Amino acid sequence: MRNKVINWIIILASALCSVAILFMGINLLNHYYKMVDFSYLVYSTDGENNVQSTEGGTVSMTLNGEAFDFAVNKDHEFVKGDIITLTAQAKEGYEFAGFYGPSGFESPSSTETVFQFDMEGSLHLNALFAKVYEVSLNLTLEDGTQTTVSDTYRYGEEVYYLNIIEKNLGPDVARDFFESGATDANGERVTEQGVVNFTMGKTATALNLTASPIDFTGFSSGAGTSSNPYRISTVNDLRQLSDITNADGNYRNKYYLFTKSINLNEGLTSVTYNASTGYIECIFNEVTYYLGTGKNSTTKGSWKDGKAPNLYYWKPIPAMTGLINGDNKCIGGLCINTPNGGNVAFVSTVNKSGVGLQNIATRNGFIIGANNTAGFVGTSSGSGVGGIGLLNRNIIVGNSNVAGVVSYHYCKDYINCENYGVIIASGDSCGGISGDAAHCGIINCGNYGDIYG
Repeated sequence: MRNKVINWIIILASALCSVAILFMGINLLNHYYKMVDFSYLVYSTDGENNVQSTEGGTVSMTLNGEAFDFAVNKDHEFVKGDIITLTAQAKEGYEFAGFYGPSGFESPSSTETVFQFDMEGSLHLNALFAKVYEVSLNLTLEDGTQTTVSDTYRYGEEVYYLNIIEKNLGPDVARDFFESGATDANGERVTEQGVVNFTMGKTATALNLTASPIDFTGFSSGAGTSSNPYRISTVNDLRQLSDITNADGNYRNKYYLFTKSINLNEGLTSVTYNASTGYIECIFNEVTYYLGTGKNSTTKGSWKDGKAPNLYYWKPIPAMTGLINGDNKCIGGLCINTPNGGNVAFVSTVNKSGVGLQNIATRNGFIIGANNTAGFVGTSSGSGVGGIGLLNRNIIVGNSNVAGVVSYHYCKDYINCENYGVIIASGDSCGGISGDAAHCGIINCGNYGDIYG
């Protein structure tokens, strides 16, 4: 009996010893950690590809306030509570884009160049440096003064001229420059807000902009109020609607009423899409021209062999807060060709509580942009109904969020709308009526056009 008791005591003691060792092991695991060597986990990106490289920058580290070289101390075990400070230093031509977690580059852990934290567990971080490209604007101000301003952008970022001028010369100069109207080297009107001027590519860009007051002669009649809207009765009225709303924000909250159907390009008699070639075929003044869509090895927005018709190109109305009532009239020959532009449509944005566009049809035209490209509205937000009775027959070409009526709408319903136009998208999210939507409805609408995604 005594031997059995002794045996049980020995077994119990062994078990307690094992438990103690187990707890000690857990305690050790909870207090000592390994960390990834940053000298091998610094990434550079051109906007499309992340490449493991120190070309874009470096990361230095301190441990509890003292410089620490992990490359030399790879086997160092960190203690819980150690204070780690990482400092990112971008090289010329790059900017720091953030410290990121192990699952790709989706979730940044910190976008600050100095990242300080207490060790709570083994850590795996990547430092990302993004290549930047310079945009230079050679400005001719209204008094004839010439100056150059610039800023840098990452590949794929949206570029607004206004932001570049504001950053370099201040908001007053930027506002004055655009207030009376501005044109680019081709004589095309440029706008200060609402429309993305272009999307950054992988090359430095230099542009010439000139302050150029528009010759605004007024509309046929009306006062721009809900009871007495401006009447859109002629081609000149419609073109001036684009000019004045781009130059003067006070005209964006007015009321407009079409009294006639209007053709913006009288010589443009046919616009069709040839799916086998990837070209839009335009007959202008009885001559056929071919415009690339990006399909079948064509270049989006480029005319075949450099032969282009002498078209009038519509400049989208920016940041509309008023109302345009088409009164069931039609706009013919509405053409936009900005393959790198965002929010490209008849109206770039509708930001209001209530209807922005109603009872308008389009035909015999094309709209080419990048993201958020549509027949009528680029981005729509606010509350209530955004558009009623909109009918698109134009060809719409873009990247993501491409549609016949509205590219993206948030909390704005679209009612009684139809699309008969061809939709061509190279990216995600496209549709006949809407490219993408959230918290809103598409009510009594229908798509009857072909969609190429």
